[in-house]
Amino acid sequence: MPVWALVLTFFIGLFFMLPFPSWSSLVGVLSNATVFTFVIGPVAATVLRRTMPDLPRPFRLGGLGFIAPAAFVIASLIIYWSGWSISSIVEVFILIGVLLYGYGASSFADDTAIYGGRYLRSGIWLVAYILFILAMTAFGSKNFGAPVHVIPYPLDVLVVIAGSLVFYYWAVASGIVTFETERKNQELARGRSASAD
Repeated sequence: MPVWALVLTFFIGLFFMLPFPSWSSLVGVLSNATVFTFVIGPVAATVLRRTMPDLPRPFRLGGLGFIAPAAFVIASLIIYWSGWSISSIVEVFILIGVLLYGYGASSFADDTAIYGGRYLRSGIWLVAYILFILAMTAFGSKNFGAPVHVIPYPLDVLVVIAGSLVFYYWAVASGIVTFETERKNQELARGRSASAD
């Protein structure tokens, strides 16, 4: 049994729980972070459908044009409803991670690099979206724990819905044919031409 590894893991776990006053706040942060990952799925599905239309799929979702933006909006609302006390932790850390990733990738800033400047430009929507969610949780309704109550309920919910739709369509429009998708498209084209021969 790896006793010392378990002891070390126990103390590291305690260290990471120090910022949270209760178990429920830790669960709230983890839930918020999990829901944030659901924001990317609808965008990725829509962009892949556009950039790789011939990709073989074991399952094809009908009505993606409605389901994807609705899923993006619902995920955004759940993040907003979790309130400032949780979003100020999760979204700030995600924003820091995104900015650090962008800084690291900026060493490949020319458009000819595999992960070049166009990749960074196509991800600007994500930074703006995180800032939008942070602003809404900070200045929205007191019903959801905003420290500064500027936008009253239910107008705050309508603003989140409208803003989320703007960011969804911006994200989809920012989707590009990546190096990997271009390579996969070429492989599919070679496979089709070989089977036709």
